[in-house]
Amino acid sequence: SRGSCALLQFDHRQVSPPRCLRRSTWQPCGGCPSSSSVRTTRPKTFHCSRRAPRQSNTPQLCEGLRRAHGVPQVGLSTDIMDVMASDEMGKVLPRAQGYGDALPTDRRLCVDGSDVVAVREAAAYCIGEARAGKGPSVVEALTFRHGSHNVGQNLPESILSDDDREIRRKDPLFVLRGRLARLGGEESTLRAIDALTARAAAAVDAAETFARASPEPGLADLDAAVFSPPSFSPPRHAAAAAAASPQPPSGARERSFSEAIAEAHAVALRSDPRVVVMGEDIGEMGGVFQCTAGLTSEFGARRVIETPISEACIGGCAVGAAATGLVVPIVEVQIMDMVTLMMDNVVNQAAKWRLMLGGEAQRDAEGRSVSMPIVIRGPQGGGHRLSAQHSQSLEAWFTAVPGLKVVMPSTPHDAKGLLLAAVRDPNPVIFLEHKNLYQLPRSHVPDGDYEVPLGVASILREGTDVTLVATSNMVHEALKAAGRLAARKEQPVSVEVIDPRTLWPLDEATILDSVQRTSRLVIAHEAPRRGGWGGELLSVVQEKAFDYLDAPITIVAGRDCPLPYNAALEKACIPGAAQIAEACLAVVQRPGFDQ
Repeated sequence: SRGSCALLQFDHRQVSPPRCLRRSTWQPCGGCPSSSSVRTTRPKTFHCSRRAPRQSNTPQLCEGLRRAHGVPQVGLSTDIMDVMASDEMGKVLPRAQGYGDALPTDRRLCVDGSDVVAVREAAAYCIGEARAGKGPSVVEALTFRHGSHNVGQNLPESILSDDDREIRRKDPLFVLRGRLARLGGEESTLRAIDALTARAAAAVDAAETFARASPEPGLADLDAAVFSPPSFSPPRHAAAAAAASPQPPSGARERSFSEAIAEAHAVALRSDPRVVVMGEDIGEMGGVFQCTAGLTSEFGARRVIETPISEACIGGCAVGAAATGLVVPIVEVQIMDMVTLMMDNVVNQAAKWRLMLGGEAQRDAEGRSVSMPIVIRGPQGGGHRLSAQHSQSLEAWFTAVPGLKVVMPSTPHDAKGLLLAAVRDPNPVIFLEHKNLYQLPRSHVPDGDYEVPLGVASILREGTDVTLVATSNMVHEALKAAGRLAARKEQPVSVEVIDPRTLWPLDEATILDSVQRTSRLVIAHEAPRRGGWGGELLSVVQEKAFDYLDAPITIVAGRDCPLPYNAALEKACIPGAAQIAEACLAVVQRPGFDQ
């Protein structure tokens, strides 16, 4: 972070109703490998994240643009002073007094946000203080904005007051021109400024001419802008295919699920200097489930980054870093339920970054297209009496967001290979690990570097009577059910068990081929049925293989309620092998185990 540089980009404030108050952004310019280290945060998350700069020597500013030179500000229609607990404009800084010596007066700055030079000088000072290890700063920049929040917002135009008109004369370009003129003090300086202005206007005009002359983009352009094409490594995938043999060699190397995840982290860190791991308690402790055990001793605290208990802070740092294309963050969410606190960065930024920046058509000086290489991984699911807020299965949220890839491994072998493939994918990947999987018996995990490609399902057990597609921990319940059904003395049932491994991209071909052979489908997942991922798979099969079905598709899913703390009730809410077996018997129209 010591080598980082930053570009401050401030939205202009609106000074009279009805306009929108928009927040500023301070974004890394991407000019150096560590530019992602410079970041900003909103006041409401500032005090949760205040420790981060001291831990990582990272410059941090708290955005404070909530005022404008004594002139009332508004949202779309609401005067800010009507909803603020203050009777004076431009008084954000005194609130920082609560931090005492941790945020002294010389790191609480108020600047004219219309003066580019003043803003730059303030930022440079604060960055210098942070890099010197003195901690974060708060900058309150007072400025304005022209125009409305968006075109066509269907709100009446307001009448400008004299104060409004006076403020609008302080356009940042006018202020900068005045500064330059005073510095130069000669006619030649003014001519040079006019020449710069003309060059800028010509560049804008040329861009507009180009845009108007360009053809309208088609759907193919749109689709290509959602995901960056991955660059697969055939040797690693060949190794993965060999290692995926259902009969591992005698004396095969075995690892637990957590150990496989930790190995994947280590391989990724060794093979790519851009990779960093971020999260809570991932250093000496090795993470709650030991998925980062041993990493700090080998790679150090600058690549295995301990963070504050602020998922919003973690998500903002990681997405900002990945946006440069120069850092590949692997984020461990300690309990996946807490991903709700970073959803704005994941859903509204990471998932849409490539599309909104032009997709394949937008390339940097080295010819690389826009990408967002980031993995967000962590434990989810119930069965541990962690109650409603720490036991959810949230995969359906993420599969509903275009621009995200969603991975759910079920074995140590797949966990390592899929995580390595996810890290090397240039797109945002959500990597979901059920807590029960950490307790699986050790099983075959090859040594070294290999990938399991995203979008390729695994047939774990072949069968002829019914296709059973299960995800994550339900894969093991499905295999138990299939074994019980095959062992029936009368009317045994042959079940084909498929683990999709990635919910998006989905290997439709493998599932549809199986359904066409068995003519029946049962889907099992722990998440509630309502709105669950099983409904999406059901619609795919219903649409593309309807003529092959001999029975209605059945979904075995969790109960539609938050998981309770009571052990018996929690168990009753989560499906298991018995419910899956009964569902399979029902679709083949054979008596159940109790008949």
